[in-house]
Amino acid sequence: MVDRYNNLAASTGLPPTQLSAVVGDLLSASPTPSVCEPQFYNFDIAAVGAGFHHFADAALATRRLAERLKPGGVLLIVDFLGGKKEDVPEDMRTTVRVGGFQEEEMKTSFEEAGLVQFGFSVMEEKVVMEMKGERKERTVFLARGRKPAE
Repeated sequence: MVDRYNNLAASTGLPPTQLSAVVGDLLSASPTPSVCEPQFYNFDIAAVGAGFHHFADAALATRRLAERLKPGGVLLIVDFLGGKKEDVPEDMRTTVRVGGFQEEEMKTSFEEAGLVQFGFSVMEEKVVMEMKGERKERTVFLARGRKPAE
């Protein structure tokens, strides 16, 4: 997927310094070297769109992403509201770790990661997904927090 993304990114005419992807693991005991170079720190914004429910440890993911923000930088998470692990179909549990998140759970993760100015908004319109011929509607939220200025 990363190779495909990089090929598509190259077709835009932007240089890899402006648009590229790398393979790395931020959630291992020690993040993989490919994401430990200086260019992977001091971000203005870090965002995860509909991916947090795939992380085995969302709280750790929040901390690791927050570490990479510059002072004043913002972490933005877009994911599914509510849902329990039991709501995840059995055949998807190896990649989908939880059915969704609650506001208080996200707030706690953000605060434990040292982020401030927590904000949480629920989208009024549901997202519609079709999987295996079945139509599902899900409620989506946006959570944000800011790394304190030094």
